[in-house]
Amino acid sequence: MTARITWPTMRYGYKIVDDEILPEPTEQHILREITRLTKANKSSGEIAETLNTSGYRTRNWTLWTGSHIRNLWHRRGKPTTSPP
Repeated sequence: MTARITWPTMRYGYKIVDDEILPEPTEQHILREITRLTKANKSSGEIAETLNTSGYRTRNWTLWTGSHIRNLWHRRGKPTTSPP
């Protein structure tokens, strides 16, 4: 029997549709915003506050926290600013 990846364990930014892994547009947009803010040297708490103020919520419809952002950095790799 093949293991099946389900929504709660799917990597943030993706979803399963008809057994195919596809980008999830809203989450992809949030990931781009997190990357932009990280490259602007914002802290995880500042990023969470910006997302919440902008009306974004986590996959579970909760407010973003610095811990959420740090977990994404840990799983995806923290973006860095480009060298001058």
